[in-house]
Amino acid sequence: MALDDAKDTDTRAEEKGYNFCMDKHLLAQVSHVTINYSYMGFSVDPEVPLPGGGGKCGGCESAGNCSPDH
Repeated sequence: MALDDAKDTDTRAEEKGYNFCMDKHLLAQVSHVTINYSYMGFSVDPEVPLPGGGGKCGGCESAGNCSPDH
């Protein structure tokens, strides 16, 4: 999850004052996402995990495959 401006290729949603956007192609791959917030921050849980996913996500230092570009 990162701050970004929505693009024409994104699906957009607003929930409880927060605006979210996600690439339509990526959303189609994961089917649905649940976003939760706790004292530790946001967590994004896909209905269908991406192949090679899981583990920490910190950009290029990630243990998993956080995006189709990595």
